[in-house]
Amino acid sequence: MTTVHATSTLEFGRFVVTARNNHLVVDSSPGRGGTGEAIQPVETFLAGLASCTASSFQYWAREKGVPVREVRVTVSAETNATGPAGFARIQVDVEAHGTTRTRLAAVEEAYRQTCPVYSTISATIPIELNIRGRR
Repeated sequence: MTTVHATSTLEFGRFVVTARNNHLVVDSSPGRGGTGEAIQPVETFLAGLASCTASSFQYWAREKGVPVREVRVTVSAETNATGPAGFARIQVDVEAHGTTRTRLAAVEEAYRQTCPVYSTISATIPIELNIRGRR
């Protein structure tokens, strides 16, 4: 089981998040009394999807013999305008340098089947996945 801890600091709205022996400062948004100087909780959520996507694409490209020099992932989310708090949709843009879109098809399939963050989120929130290869 993966465990992450969040502990409040003496500054209202600021927290230290710990995973294994790694630490990250997270701030509440100014609307919730935080300074917003550090990464905010919603951004850490999206960062989890972005980094899991980048890691998966890099790993599966290597496993499938697809030459990739660099993977860049951008994640954007649209919040629900009405209804419960959360995201209405999420867009994931993947740019893989050193290959073509055609060669990335097998990588995309493996990613969709094995990335735990993508699988968990996409079960309840529509994710638009845009993949582009660049030579």
